[in-house]
Amino acid sequence: MGSPQVSIVIPIYREAEFLERSLAGLIYGLERRRISYEILLVEQFSDQATLDTSLALAARYPTVRHLLLPEPDFGKAMRVGMLEATGSVIVNVDIDYWDVTFIRMCLAMMLDFDIDVVIGSKNARMSVDNRAYSRRLISQVFRVILQVAFGLRVSDTHGIKAWHRSPRLIEQIHACRFTRDIFDTELVIRGERAGFRLLELPVTVAEQRQPRSSIFFRIPGAAWSLLKLYRVLAGEASRRGYSQGMIVDRPGAPGPLESDV
Repeated sequence: MGSPQVSIVIPIYREAEFLERSLAGLIYGLERRRISYEILLVEQFSDQATLDTSLALAARYPTVRHLLLPEPDFGKAMRVGMLEATGSVIVNVDIDYWDVTFIRMCLAMMLDFDIDVVIGSKNARMSVDNRAYSRRLISQVFRVILQVAFGLRVSDTHGIKAWHRSPRLIEQIHACRFTRDIFDTELVIRGERAGFRLLELPVTVAEQRQPRSSIFFRIPGAAWSLLKLYRVLAGEASRRGYSQGMIVDRPGAPGPLESDV
C-alpha cells in the first residue's frame, strides 16, 4: 500500500473515557477529506483501562498503531512516535486538541512548497486562545523567554505541529537531549538553528475538558529543564565555534597532536 501521506502522533495518558470518542472524530474527519494517514497512539503506561481501550482501537482500525512506553513521559512519547512514523509528514497533536483542516493545510504547504515545519501557534496574530487567563499568561511568558534566551523567531513551540519527515529531521530528533515537557521545544530550536524553514499559522484553542494537571506544578521543572537546555546548546555552540576557529586559524592543519588526545 505504500507509506501514508501523514503520520499523526498522539501521546496518551489516562484517556480511557475520552479516547474512543475523540479518535473516532479524528478518523472521520481524515477519511472524509480523503487524507492518507496513520495514527500512532503512544501509551505512557498510565492505567489498565487506557491500555485496554487503546489496544482495542488499534485492533479495530487498520490505520491505528499502538506503542507502549514503560513510564509516563510526554516528550519521550513524541520522540518514539516520530521515529516510528512512516508518513511524508508527521503531525503532533493531543487527543483533546486536533484540527483536520490544519493537517490538510500542512500537507498542501509541505508537499508543494519547501516548508520543513508548520507550527499552529496560539500566540500568533489572529489566533484565538480561549483557555484560562493564567494559562494564556504563562504561554506568553514562555514565548518571551524562548525568544530572548534562545533567539527563537517563532512564537510557540507547544501544541499542534507538522514536520516534513526527512533525514535532517531524524538527525535533529536524535540530537535532542531532553524529553518530558520540553522535547518539542528543543526540537523546534534545533531545527531553526539547523536551517529548517518554519511557518506559523494562527489557531483557535479551546479546552474540551479540565487540564489533567496544574500548569503551576510543572513550571519549576520546565524552568530547570530550560536552564539545562540553554547550557547544553551554549556548550555545543562554543565547541562548534572553537572547531571552526581552529580550521580558519590553521588552514591545512592536521588536527590535534597525538600528545593532546
